[in-house]
Amino acid sequence: MRIIESPSGANVTIDGKEYLNFAGSCYLGLCSSRAIIEAAKEAVEVNGAFAQIPKHYGFNVRPNMEAEAAIADFFDTEDGFYFIGGYLFASMAFQGLQDDYDVIYLDEKAHFALWDGAKCTGKPGQVPALGCDGIFPTLGNISPLGDYYKLLEPLGGYLIVDESHSLGVLGDHGRGAIEKFNLPRDKAIGGGSAGKAFCAYGGIAAGPKTVMDKLVYSPPGRGASAGMTSAAAATAAAINYAKDHPERLAKLRENIAYFRRGLLSLGISNPDSESPVIAFQIGDANHMKNLQAELYDKHRIFLLYSTYIGAGHEGVIRAAAFADHEFEDIDRLFSALKPYL
Repeated sequence: MRIIESPSGANVTIDGKEYLNFAGSCYLGLCSSRAIIEAAKEAVEVNGAFAQIPKHYGFNVRPNMEAEAAIADFFDTEDGFYFIGGYLFASMAFQGLQDDYDVIYLDEKAHFALWDGAKCTGKPGQVPALGCDGIFPTLGNISPLGDYYKLLEPLGGYLIVDESHSLGVLGDHGRGAIEKFNLPRDKAIGGGSAGKAFCAYGGIAAGPKTVMDKLVYSPPGRGASAGMTSAAAATAAAINYAKDHPERLAKLRENIAYFRRGLLSLGISNPDSESPVIAFQIGDANHMKNLQAELYDKHRIFLLYSTYIGAGHEGVIRAAAFADHEFEDIDRLFSALKPYL
């Protein structure tokens, strides 16, 4: 087991050595932000490490309240919800809304969290709820939410969108796939992890208060703790920073385009996409495992060989573009890749 000894931005220290990093999901490159770190430290000093009382009892700590205010402000919604972890979002949404729909459909490549959330309801019937990701975590595909919504709208159905990898990334303001496809937030319910683009921790959801209340009072919403005060404070600081610094999203998009064009110039197929997750195959599984290991050992470049959701039998090389990468960082990866093509 290798030990990560620094924040995981464009550069990361592992076992005392510095690596150029394309692994993980630090899309906006905020992992080393002093504003976020100091906000987390202050929250621990004032409220301790852990907020024990869930908000449905009518009590809350200031860091969680500030996180929810930041969520609502960033997403321009009536309300926001901060909770202990993004994995719970689908369970809260499916269970909180279960009186409003009858049957659940899931994208075949949907995240485990969506499948687990759906299993908790045991719903048959007619009015549909469809669960999918905004950006799929392994291959980086963007879900066709617009097409899904056209199918659901005449039936009064719902979209439950795990936006973990699309929050902070897609849409004009970085509000995610729901913003990108201009869908109504009372029918397209979005949420997920603050630990990807925002480089914080915890679960977030945004929408009308009537919808957020259903998540809050769902069984997992009521049963889960309020989480870590430092994580809530870091989430508030990160979301506020992202709103105040739109140049971070602009730089991320420049890096994504540069990365994808460069791969094409090397003969590596990848779609023209806004997604920062860039997955590709070079040879079979053994070749890609060896490639990942040699880039790590010989070139000090860290990316992943992945067999996670959607990767298929052979797996893929999964890389990600971050806002704190420079073009020369990406060129260094291209130079290292060439001998293996």
